[in-house]
Amino acid sequence: MSIRERNRQLTRRRLADAAATLFLSRGYEATTVEDIAREAGVSRRTFFRYFPSKEEVFFADSRDRLVRFEALVGERAAVEGAWEAVQAALLEVCAGLTQDAARALSMQRVVQASDALTAWELRHDLNWERSMQRVFEVGGDVVFHAALRAGAVMGALRAVLREWFAGGAMSDLVTLVRVALGWLEAALSGDPSERALRDARGAATTTRALASAG
Repeated sequence: MSIRERNRQLTRRRLADAAATLFLSRGYEATTVEDIAREAGVSRRTFFRYFPSKEEVFFADSRDRLVRFEALVGERAAVEGAWEAVQAALLEVCAGLTQDAARALSMQRVVQASDALTAWELRHDLNWERSMQRVFEVGGDVVFHAALRAGAVMGALRAVLREWFAGGAMSDLVTLVRVALGWLEAALSGDPSERALRDARGAATTTRALASAG
């Protein structure tokens, strides 16, 4: 990586961190682009070279996680199946999310208090869903099946994250996601065998137990 690119990444990170600090202390609506630029030690013009809007800087972490997910899938998809690559990449991204669970929880509370941010969050979720759909299509699914699979995965992730945040982000997110994806895989496979049904029931029981423990 060149020095110029490293400096660009550092500036972008500084803006995102400054924005998060202000959003958490002042609230989203009360924070302006000028406030964020001042906190980061850059000009308003510099801010807009990195982020087109205040909403985009709020979701900088989410966008970075999506970039990370796509990179991980790209590394694995060549040697693994599409489902395996997506599952492994999601688990690794979730592991990273838990490393700063307190910030993630606080930012989620800001989202829940803002109708505008809730709408933007749905747009970012759609970006994730489309990304997974492309992976499944490349892996051999027809477009409709890839869309169904990606939508199911995204729905499962939203449900798990909702429970995780509701529990104060205290439970083991990686295990919750692994169990949810395992249950979903059994359900999507259409495998009528007793083992598949037993695994699905066990996954559901484990999910409830982990959520309660959180």
